This record gives sequence, structure tokens and C-alpha cells, in this order.
Amino acid sequence: MDLSGIAALCALAGIPVTVLLARWQKRTALNQSEASHQTAMAQAEAGHRTAMAQAEAGHRAALEVAEVSHRNALEAAERAHRHALELAQQQERSQRDRWRRESLYATYENYQSALDRFRLMLADESAFLFEGWQVIHHVEHRFPMIGAGSEASSIASELTRRCEAIAMRHSMSVQERHNRWRTHVRPLRADFDAAVARELGHEPASPRQRPRA
Repeated sequence: MDLSGIAALCALAGIPVTVLLARWQKRTALNQSEASHQTAMAQAEAGHRTAMAQAEAGHRAALEVAEVSHRNALEAAERAHRHALELAQQQERSQRDRWRRESLYATYENYQSALDRFRLMLADESAFLFEGWQVIHHVEHRFPMIGAGSEASSIASELTRRCEAIAMRHSMSVQERHNRWRTHVRPLRADFDAAVARELGHEPASPRQRPRA
């Protein structure tokens, strides 16, 4: 039934057409309003979901960036710590090596000085050579304590033994002492100087070494 038929029925029922139209228009407006409301709600919900998804994605991205930055910072700190530790260990090794070299050089020089004093005592018939040998033996005994090389230590032990042989021969004349020194001790001192130079890293000989008598 169309609108004219409905209007005719309303007229028979005594209902004014204007009232019918007003009600019809009101219902149509309500339906349109309801549809618009539903559409607006759907759009708002879709926008909200999109905004939440974007916010969540941004939050995850921010967390990932923060995690990467934190991990990089930890790795950088660990590398810096390892570098500082390696540097400290290198400095400690260098200082220990320097101390050892200085101790070796000082002890070797003391040993040669003891040999020099013993050589000078050979010219004095009244000198007690055993005391001079004891000084040689005392210094040579320190070599193992400072980590002296096996070659230098071995030669020093032989030098000490040969000096002891001279000191124990009380019946030798001054000339005989010097002859035995030149024959048995002096050549071995040259070998000792060469061994010390090699151990201290001075090839073929240290510039601070001097010819030994």
C-alpha cells in the first residue's frame, strides 16, 4: 500500500494526515540518526583499534630500540673493561720484566765486581783469598733467586769453582796465581759476558759491558 492509500485509511479512521506524516518523518529521522550513530560508533571503534595497534607497535619498537641500546651499552662496557684489564696486565708484565732485567743486570755487575776484587787480591801475597772467593760465591748463589738464565748461571758456577781452586792453593806464588787466572778464568769471563748480553737482549754485547781482565 502506498502513501495515498495509507492517508485514505487514516482519513476514514479520523486521523489527520499531518499527524501521520509527522510520525512518519520522526520515525525516519530516528532511523537515520540510529544508522548515523552506529556508523559513527563503528568508525570510532575502528579508529580506536587502529590507534591502539599503532601505539602498541610504537611501544614494541621503543622497547626493541631500548633493548638494543642497553645491549650495546653492556657490550661496550664489557669491551672497555676487557681493554682496561688487558692494559693493566700488560703494564704489570712490563713492569715485572723491567724489574727482572734491572735485578739481573745489577746482580751480574756485582758478580763481575766480586771477580775484579778477587783478581786484585791475587797480587797481594798477604791477602786472604778465601774471603774474596766467599764474596764471589755469595753473589753467584743469588742467580737462581732472580731467575738468571741457565747458560749464564752455568758459566758463573764454573767461574766460582775455578776461583775457589785458586783460593785453596796457598802455596802458589803471585805469578802462578796470575797465570792460572789468565788461563782458566779470563776466557770464561768473556763467555759469561756474552751469555749475559744474550739474556739481556744485547747482541753481540751490551754497550755498557767493558772488557774483562
